[in-house]
Amino acid sequence: MTPIRQRHRAAPRVPTGLVALIFVGCGSASPPRPYYDSTGFQQAPAATGQRGALAATVRARLKGRTVSVRERGAVRLVAPAKFDELSVAVLQALLVVGDDDRRGAEADLLIPVRGEGTYPVSVVIETGGALIAELGPRVKWATPRGEGDLRAQFGTGPLQQTGRSHWDEPSRLALQTALERLSATERKLLVAMPFVRAPNGVPRERAGQHVLRNCGERLFVYDRAFQSQGVQFVGRPDAPLPASALTVLHELGHALHSRPGRLAFCAYEKRHAALEATLAAFNGKVKRVNQLGRQGKRAEAEKLGQAMERDRARIQSENAQLSKLADRAAALVRSGPVLAAYNKALGGRPAPTRYGEVSVQESFAESFALYHADPDALGRVLPGVLEWFQAGGHLKALE
Repeated sequence: MTPIRQRHRAAPRVPTGLVALIFVGCGSASPPRPYYDSTGFQQAPAATGQRGALAATVRARLKGRTVSVRERGAVRLVAPAKFDELSVAVLQALLVVGDDDRRGAEADLLIPVRGEGTYPVSVVIETGGALIAELGPRVKWATPRGEGDLRAQFGTGPLQQTGRSHWDEPSRLALQTALERLSATERKLLVAMPFVRAPNGVPRERAGQHVLRNCGERLFVYDRAFQSQGVQFVGRPDAPLPASALTVLHELGHALHSRPGRLAFCAYEKRHAALEATLAAFNGKVKRVNQLGRQGKRAEAEKLGQAMERDRARIQSENAQLSKLADRAAALVRSGPVLAAYNKALGGRPAPTRYGEVSVQESFAESFALYHADPDALGRVLPGVLEWFQAGGHLKALE
């Protein structure tokens, strides 16, 4: 009698998402619609003594377009002749993002001012070309908790590291900021996995990645996530958050929408382990049948063999069911109920960022990150999606 060998394939390693950060100067294209610009902008520090020259340059470059500032919630129009009364940080921000091809964007910039520090400036470029700038107080990032305290507070899995990367202060601040913005329900669902600091993804443009391996999952945060730390923030200018927190939140979004698929893989692994045990017992009986045959005990061997045929049929049936379960789990990772509900809320509208246009998975992850880090920005771009998140649509889809 021939033993049964397991033919069912193991489920593949599934990278459910990544974040790529692009660092460019001025002049990149943007769609003529409201969107959140997650591009980082490299720039030299401004100086207070440059105010007059900066104001003149802004007047020339933005000729024919209106400029307003938001102060204490109110928007005030600024005449071109009064541009030299604006702060150098606001003037520098207007120069950085004021090109015509960024109409519709919101950019949250960290503007270094020589001898003073770094200021957060949010600039909204309306689709008609008008610009609205909002200045926040000088940035001073909080000191994050230690690794042990983070795990104790939020119930995360292990904080791991590879290569030269480690959970330094910027890394812990990104993680702490992201986890603080999750609801208790979201934390319970998402954060028990290991979080891994690693030097580089593949390709190197990756800032983060959520990876599934059957039932197991890990969230990688790469060095690239922190290249925006000095040039970009997220959230309101009066309460800025490190842009690197968006990477963590983005990958947690992937973890959320792929959760039904991961749980299906967990069910698959449990049944697969039981089948392996059944196979081992069956193949042990095969050896016994063959042994009885060599001993000339044909009647006993035939009786045992006949009983084993029923076992063989059950094993083959379970193997076929497992193959279907693995296929279903992989399909749920790619497009499960959360993405279906999000697509309905999206209603055919574009993603909140240019990067999110890659796929519905990336669109959801970008919206999830903005909902937690900058809900006002998400509401400006996709008000219906903001309302869907606020109503718990992403969690109801898991029920």
